[in-house]
Order: sequence, then structure tokens, then C-alpha cells
Amino acid sequence: MSKNNLTNFTAKNGAIIGAGFILAYMVTHLINGKLHTMNDISGNINSILLIAGIIIFTRKYRADFNRTYFPYGEAFKVGFFTSIFAAIVGAFFLYIYYSYISPESLEQYLLLQQNAFLESGMAEEQASQMTGLMENMMSPGLMAFSSLLGNTIFGLIISLITAAFLKRGTQDPNAFNKSMSEIDKKE
Repeated sequence: MSKNNLTNFTAKNGAIIGAGFILAYMVTHLINGKLHTMNDISGNINSILLIAGIIIFTRKYRADFNRTYFPYGEAFKVGFFTSIFAAIVGAFFLYIYYSYISPESLEQYLLLQQNAFLESGMAEEQASQMTGLMENMMSPGLMAFSSLLGNTIFGLIISLITAAFLKRGTQDPNAFNKSMSEIDKKE
């Protein structure tokens, strides 16, 4: 299969998964009034979307382009590139979200983390120090980058696993000759 077909296929379907990420973020924001809560499920929804998307679109690619021979490496590439494009779309949205839609979400996230530190038994002074360190590293760009990196690594792991199950057949250089000899025998 040509590299161009692989890129077009994975970009289109990665964008579909990325749109699912955005939908999950927006539904969470609309329901809770913010993106991050103590019982935030948008991350779990995004994980499920990524796993399902990699499986569905790798199977679709195999069915559309590689009916009989679909090696592990090709199956892995389809899943991994799809996850990269999905991660890019999701990260782009998070950058816009934290920069323009709800800039106060970063502060809310810090307060949520500080409360989590305190509930875990950490001293208030230590929790404040940890929150201060986190505050220095939090910006819309870094949040988007960490999302991009996290989804890409998760997609890599899922693609490695799913490729083992979705690969098909072995390439036999004599397959054509064998098929032709079977036809000749029938005549």
C-alpha cells in the first residue's frame, strides 16, 4: 500500500477520534462547568475512544487495502499514526480551551490538585510547595503538549498490542504460482 494512502487514511480517521476527544471535553465542560473535577471521566472516555478507534480503523484499513496479507508492522503503523493524528487534534483543542475558552481552568486544576494532596495526608505546607511547583510548569502550551505526549504513548502501546491480533497471513512469494497451479489442475 502506498505511503500516501496510509497517511490520508490515518489522518482522516485520527481526526475522527480527535473529534471524539473534543466532544468528550465539551460534554464534561458543559455538565460540570469546568474540565477537571475529582471524578473526571473525560480521560477515561478518551482512553476508550482511542482504543476503540485504533481497533476499528486498523480493521477497516486491513479490509480496504490488505485483504490477504497484513503484517504486524503495517498493522502497527496504521494504529500508531491514527493515534498521533488523534493526539494532535486533541492537543490543539486543549490549547484553545486553556488559552481562550476557559483560562481559569488551569487555576481550578491547581486547586483540585492541592485538595488531592491534602486529602492524601500531605502537610499543608508541602501541598502548597507542590502546587507552587506545578503552577510554574502549567501553561496552555504545556498542558496541550503533555496531552499530545500522553495520548501518543498510550496509542503506541495500544497499537503494539492490537497489531499482534489484527495482523493477517504471511507473505508467500509463490502464492500466485500455487493458485495458478490449482486452477490448472481443475481444468
